[in-house]
Amino acid sequence: MINQVVDQRYEVLEKVGESELFTVYRAKDKSANRMVAIKLINPDLAQEEGFAREMMQGIKNAATLSHSNLATTYELKPYENTGYTVTEYVRGINLKERIRRIAPFGLSAAVDFAISITEALNYVHSTGVAHGDLRPQNIIISPEGVVKLTDLGTQPAIALSSQAQAAILRYSAPYHAPELSMAQKGNPAGDLYAIGCIFYEMLTGTPVYSGDSLEAVADQHAFSPIPSVRVINPGVPKAVEGILIKCLQKKPSERYRSASELLTDLQAVRDALRFGKSLSWSPIDPAKSGALPVRPTQEVNLTMTSEQLAPPEAVEEDNPTPSPETKRAKPERISVFLRASLVFVSGVILVAIIVIGGIFLSQWTVPKAVTVPSLVGKSIEEVREITKKLDVRLQEHAEYSDMHPKSRVFKVDKDIGSEMRQKQTINVWYSRGSTYVDVPKLTALTRDEAEKKLREAGLVLGAITEEHDDKIPTGKVLRQADKHRVLHDTPIDIVLSTGPKEVPPPPTPTEGGESANKPPTEGGNVAGGADGNSEVNEFSRTIRIGQDGLGKRQVRIDYEDFLGLHTAIDEEHDEGDPVQVSFSYVGKKIKLRILYNDRLAKEITIDPKKQQGRIG
Repeated sequence: MINQVVDQRYEVLEKVGESELFTVYRAKDKSANRMVAIKLINPDLAQEEGFAREMMQGIKNAATLSHSNLATTYELKPYENTGYTVTEYVRGINLKERIRRIAPFGLSAAVDFAISITEALNYVHSTGVAHGDLRPQNIIISPEGVVKLTDLGTQPAIALSSQAQAAILRYSAPYHAPELSMAQKGNPAGDLYAIGCIFYEMLTGTPVYSGDSLEAVADQHAFSPIPSVRVINPGVPKAVEGILIKCLQKKPSERYRSASELLTDLQAVRDALRFGKSLSWSPIDPAKSGALPVRPTQEVNLTMTSEQLAPPEAVEEDNPTPSPETKRAKPERISVFLRASLVFVSGVILVAIIVIGGIFLSQWTVPKAVTVPSLVGKSIEEVREITKKLDVRLQEHAEYSDMHPKSRVFKVDKDIGSEMRQKQTINVWYSRGSTYVDVPKLTALTRDEAEKKLREAGLVLGAITEEHDDKIPTGKVLRQADKHRVLHDTPIDIVLSTGPKEVPPPPTPTEGGESANKPPTEGGNVAGGADGNSEVNEFSRTIRIGQDGLGKRQVRIDYEDFLGLHTAIDEEHDEGDPVQVSFSYVGKKIKLRILYNDRLAKEITIDPKKQQGRIG
């Protein structure tokens, strides 16, 4: 499919991933001038009766939904014996990989991610739809921290196919609600359980439950106590632990009633972290749920006698003989006037404290309301000034875009004219420029000048090699990689001139007719045409890229012959790829250097005429 133009519109550029359900390609939508992801349904699954039909219908339903935290679906099409869907291309890595790399997350980051996921689900659930297959592998985090849920609408098809269920079970089991089976369609309660599992894993780096088999994991979800997140991560506050426990209840009726309810508690945690408020509350506390705790009290007798109502000093002691202490004179009583004065002054002070505290709290805890102005189309510098004057926090998300001018804001998460409070956060997305950029001409520039010019174009300086040249002065760019229009941030390799090659002095004849300054070479030969060092030869071999788990990488193969160092190829290859390398060289032997992503992987000196075959 790579290098094909599908439906006379989508130019397929590369394969970017493969899951149990789809093979995913990055493609250029030539009509809309944007990057997209093409997801081709697994042909084996597509042969199952009803699977492809249910899959396409589910995705078609999901395509009607639009939210900033959902990967947008643009189109669905049949393709050969299967079908494909065209979606928004989201740069970044899935949440499972991010957890593997850096978990446990900081509390603030984990809460922000959980809020973004819950906001998307709150919207989805409001339309009467459930995700059903919510797991970290289906959540993409962009380099700017934007969260995107993917594969919405696929779960109904999975429920029809035992083959699909078996394929994804090992990935979904750690997040599957205990009351659901793989053959059931998902529901909102199951999504809320999955959020709890994902939130727990972000904070600890480990799943809620694990076992030697999938059955063991399922049993733990159904019967094992909910583990305490604070045992693994003591920095988690009580409020967050309570949220997790409520999400992970075995019975759906004991979980949050809706994503909206969960979102309220998560936002309360975020506000508390921002403003330094207490997080000692918990959604599972009786007071939080509306039932106040009952304190044990003594039973009150409503038929008390006059003797029982008498003040303590009037009640007779059991011991009729007074002790010396009881004979002590009682202090004089405080006058009624003084007591009334003290009550009045205390009341005035209390009222003053309440009034002053109310004024202070109204100014501090309830910031002033502001109206969201029009920000789309403005430069990011203008937006920074506007939000600064409004006293709202600005969260910037920069994305490369072929559809929007550089530095211009093209999306805001608040509607124009809507109301927000000062100190709250508004998210804006602005363009960092075109996805593809033209490579500038670097010839005859110094290294620093070339690097500056590349940076201004949105590119970076790649590998630097050196060669002798009679025309280009030392330190200037002799030539550059043969690339004309490339993705932003692509490394561009350059070759710097080291000036003319030093010419050895003419040989001085000796008595025997030999040259006194003729340099000896290996085996007693000397430089010159007689020993083959000036002979031009052809090299043509297959070099196999190593099976080293690195996946795709930039491969550069340099060779050094009698005349110096040269680059044979500089291109992208996957592990195990056979690479045909052909070039002309001068001399008998050459030194080959194989570099992966500009790091030396292998270096070998060979005589190509004597050593034949593949090099790996």
